[in-house]
Amino acid sequence: MKAAGKCRRPSASVSASELAQMGVCERLVVFEHRYGKRRLPQQQAAIERGRCEHERFYREERIASTPPSRCFIATMVFGEGPETQTLSAFRDQVLRQAPPGRQLVATYYRVAPGVCRMLERQPWAHSVLRVALQPVIWLAIRWLSATEARRALELLGRGLGGLFVAWLVWRALRRRKIRTSDWMPRELRASRLAYAEQLFRSTGPVSVSARVDRAYRDQAGVVTLVELKTRKAERVYLSDVIELSAQRYALQSQTGERVSERGYVVVQQVGSRCRKVHRVQLLADERLASMVVRRERLLMDTEEPDPPCATALCEHCAFLRECAWGALQPASRRTQRSA
Repeated sequence: MKAAGKCRRPSASVSASELAQMGVCERLVVFEHRYGKRRLPQQQAAIERGRCEHERFYREERIASTPPSRCFIATMVFGEGPETQTLSAFRDQVLRQAPPGRQLVATYYRVAPGVCRMLERQPWAHSVLRVALQPVIWLAIRWLSATEARRALELLGRGLGGLFVAWLVWRALRRRKIRTSDWMPRELRASRLAYAEQLFRSTGPVSVSARVDRAYRDQAGVVTLVELKTRKAERVYLSDVIELSAQRYALQSQTGERVSERGYVVVQQVGSRCRKVHRVQLLADERLASMVVRRERLLMDTEEPDPPCATALCEHCAFLRECAWGALQPASRRTQRSA
């Protein structure tokens, strides 16, 4: 498979996503290096859909790991605006000054993270909560300013009414929202989040960069990787295993931490909020390093690329015209191999 034009020298470093393509189609790896990335409209739509779900995935964990010094619900509804600052000041200067108030704050911090996780996927509820919290914000302002205190007490009922509306919204969302604990692997429920959407680079003869979706550290100090995938089929592929293995290689090389040889692929089907967790065995470092070397040889045209893992991929390949092998494959041979 010699290039018709001049071959560019491969980059000194390879990303986890680029290396994962070796498990899909080596010919595609060569074509993208030779002609640049090329995407069909449906492929680009799938990429955008996956990016949105990854952002949601990150926000969910950010909310779950928010320290208890913040107003969870107010931050989600109002951001870091003046409303949130007012409620925070009311919490610190009023509620925490008496035992009943401290108990109310403690109860709030137990309940609020779960409410936020449910609100994350219900944008319409944000508008309802903005309206419901207005009487509470008004009361907090009056109380903090120490003016019109008597009138503030008279309007306390309005604030309680707003909280009651918020409680009704939370109850309605609780029946519809799937909690993180519903899909979180049992082995990781006692672990703490170590890294989220963080980039790592390996050092040494093999240079690999990888952005980790999530990594959890257990009580023994072992880090376990979790990767989210959004696709139509609820399956795990070899490319997923390669990507997680590259993440493991880069993370342990940069930090020196122990990373588990097993990771988790969380598959979310298109059009559904349900997630299915698959535990996978990661590749050994030696095999991953040999894969990096083979990729470099493919890009330098010193070795011939293997065909794709499934001939069905050829039908939706943006390089079908350039690929003589893919153009010759009959439609009857469309089968998909999973890892």
